[in-house]
Amino acid sequence: MDRRAFLGILAGSPLVFGLRELLAQESAPEYFANALKRMKETRRFGVVLVIPSDKEAQKRMGEGLVARLATGSKAGSVGFEIFCANVLICLGETKARDISDGKPAGEGVLRILLSPEGKKVAADRVKLATLENSGLFRESFTKFINGEDGARLRDHARAIETAMPEDLKQAVARLGRETDEARAAMDLLKAKADSIAPWLVQRMSEKGGGPFRAVLWEYYLDQSGKDPEPCLPFGVKVERVSVDDPCPPCGMAAYRGSAYRFLSFYEK
Repeated sequence: MDRRAFLGILAGSPLVFGLRELLAQESAPEYFANALKRMKETRRFGVVLVIPSDKEAQKRMGEGLVARLATGSKAGSVGFEIFCANVLICLGETKARDISDGKPAGEGVLRILLSPEGKKVAADRVKLATLENSGLFRESFTKFINGEDGARLRDHARAIETAMPEDLKQAVARLGRETDEARAAMDLLKAKADSIAPWLVQRMSEKGGGPFRAVLWEYYLDQSGKDPEPCLPFGVKVERVSVDDPCPPCGMAAYRGSAYRFLSFYEK
């Protein structure tokens, strides 16, 4: 599956993303430019994971990362919102120097947070074991992206809500009702989820956030059916594999029917 075919690059993209020097370089990976474009267009933060030089570490990082794309029903969907509301990017060490601005000390994979405009916000290191465990992955990436107390996400969600059209704001009031109106409201929010995903994550974390979680999960399932899948991290080569239905007798569960097998990174 070729991520480099995903999302064409506008001729003026270096100016759009504010990284003129980086994107103007002929050696800049095309998929990185595509990732920056998606961040800008969908108001998502970007999480750059710098590919280690060690081959075994590369394998662990790649396999761990794609395994965190939740499969099955809602009950097993730990951390799916991280892929829904952010753009994950795997970048080689040489290219990452242009945005790293110094490397935090410690062991593990260098992790860099970029704003939707492509500016560095934070950096740290994450252990390979964290990428291999759903609970640790969710906890670590949630704090890194949203801020220790969630303030970064709250501010971002507030800005998104301010710019939301009135019909989406009215849909929120209809979500909790046991009527056809509630289903119509969910469908509208899901249809617009690509541009409001971080806001949905914030709302699902609040009291009574179940309906927002359901909207985001349905959006995630829709994304999983596309080829290439928008939630898949940029910079990885994978093959799609099928997943057994966890509830074949009833057929009622909201169900993601595919997963990925990691093959390699575009950059070694």
